[in-house]
Amino acid sequence: MSATLLGDGLVLLSVMFASVGYVYGGRSSSRMGQWPATAWSIALGALAFAPFTIPEVIGFDWSASPTLELSALAFLVLFVTIVGYALWFYALGEAGAAAIAPIQFLQPIVGILIAVSFLGEAFSLSILISGVLIIFGVWLTRRA
Repeated sequence: MSATLLGDGLVLLSVMFASVGYVYGGRSSSRMGQWPATAWSIALGALAFAPFTIPEVIGFDWSASPTLELSALAFLVLFVTIVGYALWFYALGEAGAAAIAPIQFLQPIVGILIAVSFLGEAFSLSILISGVLIIFGVWLTRRA
């Protein structure tokens, strides 16, 4: 598949929304606490996506899903989304978006390390170079 202008625009829009969410999440967390900020963030996100997700949820055959898939979904909701956002907003509230946001770019490196370690994914020279460049970029922004 090739890149499209629509796809690029959606990614740019996602980055803009994430940036606004980081700033307001960090400020809200320092004012009201990480858990209320997390709840508001998830609630507003759910409301924004409700027109797209509710019809899919209603039409989905939950009984046909294997237990492993439903467990993975529960893990994503509980730990990745709720606990992850609470910890993220706590860090943003304590140190500010400018100091904490660059750390998110370490996620691909952690993901690759987990994929190589637990799933036997291939590790190539291009992945190594990309990882080094990411770490250098995070280090550079943290110094500023």
